[in-house]
Amino acid sequence: MPAAREPTGGEATGGEATGSEASAGGGAAGGGVTGGEATGSEASAGGGAAGSEVTGSEATGSEASAGEATARGVPAARRELLRALGLCLVGAVLALAASAPAWVRVTVPRARPLADATVAVAGRSLVPLVPALGLVGLAALVGLVATRGRGRVLLGAVLALAGAAVVVAAVPHLAAPSGAATEGLLAGRGPLPGRDLARPVQPRAQPVWPGLAAVGGLLLAAAGTGAAVRGRRWPAMSGRYDAPASRPLDARPAARPAGRPTAAGLWDALDRGDDPTA
Repeated sequence: MPAAREPTGGEATGGEATGSEASAGGGAAGGGVTGGEATGSEASAGGGAAGSEVTGSEATGSEASAGEATARGVPAARRELLRALGLCLVGAVLALAASAPAWVRVTVPRARPLADATVAVAGRSLVPLVPALGLVGLAALVGLVATRGRGRVLLGAVLALAGAAVVVAAVPHLAAPSGAATEGLLAGRGPLPGRDLARPVQPRAQPVWPGLAAVGGLLLAAAGTGAAVRGRRWPAMSGRYDAPASRPLDARPAARPAGRPTAAGLWDALDRGDDPTA
């Protein structure tokens, strides 16, 4: 039998080469794993970029929320102004209307066979300050709309003081006046024919009307206090119709071009508050 042939050195070298190629293949596979890790890093970076985009969206949402809050604040300030105007109007009307009827009725005894006389004293005659302050309230109604800033705050303080003065003037007349005060009221009306001086006069209070006047004073005080405290935040009239001299320099209209003005230009000048004939 022929003897088995031993492998030659060349063949052994080829096997070793094949093992080297396998090792190289393994290294290449390891390189593939490294590439996968790099891909993972890119994915992480992409995730970070996406997170940045989300953060930008949240910032945009915060700005939108702030804008919505500001938009809601404007109608709230307008409602406060309208509420103050309503309180001022109702308070002024109550102070004026309640001062017209009689606040005190006095029964004056007269000698028989004459019947006793009844003298009615109206609130405007008893306390002239109440209707005067009611007129102040009506004037403040216009002033609250026309003024702004410090002027509105000062007007609110004056209105609050006027309302408090109405309350102070009206509350004492919820009860009947004393005998001396009643005699003073009758003295202003002149002597009554046939009066019986042996019997005292009998004053009777009419508390409804001074009570309504006091309520009107409270409403005026509430409107004035609101204007003094929060009047700076309330909207004011537009400055579109202000006099040209009172406007800032950058808000004044530009000089009109030379030449004959057109009809549209004349209307535009009138809208700006300018005199097109000047």
